[in-house]
Amino acid sequence: MLKLDLHIHTIYSKVLNLLDSSITFEDIISQAREKKLNGVAITDHNSLKGAMKFKKYVRRKDIKLLVIPGEEIKTREGDVLALGVEREIKPGLDLGETLDLIKKYGGISIAAHPYLRGIGEGNVRRYKFDGIEVYNSNLPLKHNLKAYSLSEELGLSKTAGSDAHFPKYIGAAFTLVESDLDADSVIEAIRKGKTRVFGKNTTPLGALVKEVERAFFKLRSFI
Repeated sequence: MLKLDLHIHTIYSKVLNLLDSSITFEDIISQAREKKLNGVAITDHNSLKGAMKFKKYVRRKDIKLLVIPGEEIKTREGDVLALGVEREIKPGLDLGETLDLIKKYGGISIAAHPYLRGIGEGNVRRYKFDGIEVYNSNLPLKHNLKAYSLSEELGLSKTAGSDAHFPKYIGAAFTLVESDLDADSVIEAIRKGKTRVFGKNTTPLGALVKEVERAFFKLRSFI
């Protein structure tokens, strides 16, 4: 079984053209070692740049860490995680068109945090997803439990990820995947539902404010 965090944002992630993560490549390597992760999915907002750069970085440094390229795509209906894609999908498309492109590019579609700023339960029922993010460490437990119940009802695969924007939260939620250590095998295993999910909540409001303050100073050099 592989231990994977399937939802991480890096310094290449932007919302409204503003950086929204303080996580560097070195942070990911350090936290992956500390949390004993076998791999990560880089899922920056509406961009594959960080994922592809990190994949090359790991290869160049000969680091034994599986990198699954991905993207958190803002559709007209809400957010979708595309895992296993190496061709960028632009934001703002209809949900159905986005899901078709993810499939066309060889990836899998995951309904990200469907009960909070996600696409909503109705769209998960209406469209054909490969899976649901049933544990996101940024969310209240009630939202994760509802997502888990929905995946059970619909027979969809389950994933978990930290949705980390700050280094120490990497690995706070993770997915165990019954797979070989390569991206294609992991994507196929997730598609077939060979997963188990684990996690904990990480961002009470007070702690989040402090993290944002720290991140601002860290990110100034990248702006």
